[in-house]
Amino acid sequence: MTPTGLGGRERDADGYAALLGSAGLQVRQTIPTASPFSIIEAVRAE
Repeated sequence: MTPTGLGGRERDADGYAALLGSAGLQVRQTIPTASPFSIIEAVRAE
């Protein structure tokens, strides 16, 4: 995965799960696309 903005960094799926978890969210699903990018769907953690 690729950084998107100043001060960003490359993260793998576990890195995004940790980042979202620290914001009170959890990954529901990761959707692959035809590009090198994926869509991460997150919801409020229960």
